[in-house]
Amino acid sequence: MGTPSRGGRAEAVRDGILPATLPPLDVSPGQATKYCWSTRSGRLLGDEDTRLALTPQIAEREEKVRGYRWMYGFGLTFLLGDDGEVVRWGHTGEEDGVSARLYHYPAADVDIAILGNVSWSAGDLGWALHEVVLDA
Repeated sequence: MGTPSRGGRAEAVRDGILPATLPPLDVSPGQATKYCWSTRSGRLLGDEDTRLALTPQIAEREEKVRGYRWMYGFGLTFLLGDDGEVVRWGHTGEEDGVSARLYHYPAADVDIAILGNVSWSAGDLGWALHEVVLDA
C-alpha cells in the first residue's frame, strides 16, 4: 500500500494507535479498536489506500456461510449481506495460547476487540457479540 498519510509507525506508537513493542500480541483491546478507527478514518493510509483496504476484493467461496457471503481484501475479511452491503469487516488470529478477533460493523459504527489467552476461545464470543450488534 502507500505511505501513511500522517507519519509512520513511530507516530502511530506515539499516538497510542500501535504498541511500542512487537509482536502485535502485545496490544490492549483499546489499542486494537483505536487502530480499527484509525484505519477506517484514513489516519493511517491515504484516501485511495484506505478505500482499497476497506473494499472486498475476492470471494472466499460461492456459497454463503452462516447466511453471509465471505470476501477477502488486503488483510481483512468481509461479511456481506444479501444486497452486497458490508455487514462486518475485520481480522482474526489464532496461535497456540492466543485467540483474537477485531471487527468493525459499519451500519452500527461499532468496533469489537476480543483478546484471549486460550487457543480458539475468541470465535464463539465473536459470533455471540455479532448477534448482539445486529439485534441492537
